[in-house]
Amino acid sequence: MGKIYGYIRASTSGQEYTYDAQITAIKPMLQRWHEAGGELGRIYKDEAVSGTTQIFERPAGREMLKVLKRGDKVVFAKIDRGFRSLADYAQFVELTKTMGVEYAAADLGIDSSTPTGQFLYTVMAAFAQLERQFISQRTKEGLAARISRCIPSSHRAPPGWRQLPNDEWDADYVERKVIAWMERQHDLNHSYRQIARQLDKWGIKRFNGKSMGREFVQMAIWAKSMGYPGVSGWGEKWIRERAERMLRSQTNR
Repeated sequence: MGKIYGYIRASTSGQEYTYDAQITAIKPMLQRWHEAGGELGRIYKDEAVSGTTQIFERPAGREMLKVLKRGDKVVFAKIDRGFRSLADYAQFVELTKTMGVEYAAADLGIDSSTPTGQFLYTVMAAFAQLERQFISQRTKEGLAARISRCIPSSHRAPPGWRQLPNDEWDADYVERKVIAWMERQHDLNHSYRQIARQLDKWGIKRFNGKSMGREFVQMAIWAKSMGYPGVSGWGEKWIRERAERMLRSQTNR
């Protein structure tokens, strides 16, 4: 028998399946291996790493790959701690099979040394990928809905414009000067929130008395780069693209 290694991962310290919970889950497997005459290797821990990154491309995963030898085993508390897509799982299976390395997950209670274990791991990896796709789609739809409530409309003036009586529109050159300042600040790596807070501190508001919050700052800088589109210029494409950018940002945290 070779060595047994543990692998744990959590995106944030506050998520439900913490490091301590994962270690507790894999301890019985480590103990059984040791009692059967196998050596205990270290437990590899990836901190604040997204599950979208392939296991052997993560910092701790790369270290573990360097020490794995034929006859070793890798154990996970849950299979989705190691893989979040069927493609990643398939790559892991192919590599470990070639290396002669086994693997197991505490939540399933079986390992890759049995045909049933190999089948169930494949099914569970597929479900993990499907679940992530569902979450991604729901998140994207929610972001798009939130963004659509903020975009300019016949009752909401676009950045750089002011609404006149009788639903007429006029370029607001004073606001456009403020937006130019926003853009310069953003180029200096100030966040949208920081820029909005500074404007609020100075008491700078829109023509209708509304504050220039973080959402408006981001929209305003985009509007300037696009030549200040009118109401009709803020359509579905902008909503979808921005939602996708926000989703990528959240995923990579």
